[in-house]
Amino acid sequence: MKTTTLISIVLALVVPVIVTAEVDDQGMFISFIRGDVDHNDVVNIVDAIVIIRYILGDEVAADKIGDCLDSADADDDGGVNIPDAIYLLNYLFRNGPPPKWPFPDPGIDPLPFDGILCGWAS
Repeated sequence: MKTTTLISIVLALVVPVIVTAEVDDQGMFISFIRGDVDHNDVVNIVDAIVIIRYILGDEVAADKIGDCLDSADADDDGGVNIPDAIYLLNYLFRNGPPPKWPFPDPGIDPLPFDGILCGWAS
């Protein structure tokens, strides 16, 4: 048992881990406000509507989101779906929890490995 643990620790120290992060063309991390889907620095009902329209395949909604799909992942579960719109509406009208960080100020996604990228820079 101790040998297995020791081998695991040695492998963790020897084997390099490749980590990816969201960066812009200058190698800087991309910041955004989660829930601010239309990138106007305000989270409101329009953002929830844009998420729903995006899910239904609306090209105008996709253009509003641009290449920062992470901003539409309000609950930061790694996907953009109806629960994200409900999460925002619950926050706005029913005193629900706020969008996951980065919110309310711009920031970098703490989970850049979730498969949703943000190439839009404010």
